[in-house]
Amino acid sequence: MNRIDVSGRISGLADADYLVGQGDVEPNHEAQQFCELRSWLRPIEERLDIAWCGAVIAQIFRHHSWLQSFQLELWTESVYNDEGGSFMAHYARFRDVVACAGAEVPDELQDGDGALDPDAAENLLDSEHEDDEFDLCTPFIEQGNADSCNLTLDRGVLAPLLASSTVSGLAVARLLWPNHESLRPWAQPAQASAGTMSTAETTA
Repeated sequence: MNRIDVSGRISGLADADYLVGQGDVEPNHEAQQFCELRSWLRPIEERLDIAWCGAVIAQIFRHHSWLQSFQLELWTESVYNDEGGSFMAHYARFRDVVACAGAEVPDELQDGDGALDPDAAENLLDSEHEDDEFDLCTPFIEQGNADSCNLTLDRGVLAPLLASSTVSGLAVARLLWPNHESLRPWAQPAQASAGTMSTAETTA
């Protein structure tokens, strides 16, 4: 994929600043432009986040032809570190893994009778996506919250999309989670306020 150079488009924003004279703190012209641009980009970023999740789900089914369905458990919790501080940890675990009827299950995933060993299958999927936990949680759990959700994924639901040579993650997301707020019809963002920032952007 060719890299797109956007430096020329945003170089004019490098002078974004907040100014104070005799009154309130005010953004300069470049800061106003940046805040307006950010308000346009944020919905696109959120839609890309859930499109990525959709693409990963499709990849899982395409990579594991024996896989019929599974539950994806997502949760976040506050974890304390050795320095006395805390951070929000993100987790993703695969549960209730089911093989397709008559599918040839890999030897390493079989139990003593030659059937699917659910524990081995769960461990395999967990290990394959241990680096994806934050990104899988992002569209479904509000940033900074300790919360959880469970996703039920079935090959049968995605069969029409999986049959294509290239699968759109956004199409998968729209099929699986049609009411997700990031998939609402496109609308012009409300006018951004350069004088205020969200909690997530003002706290370390």
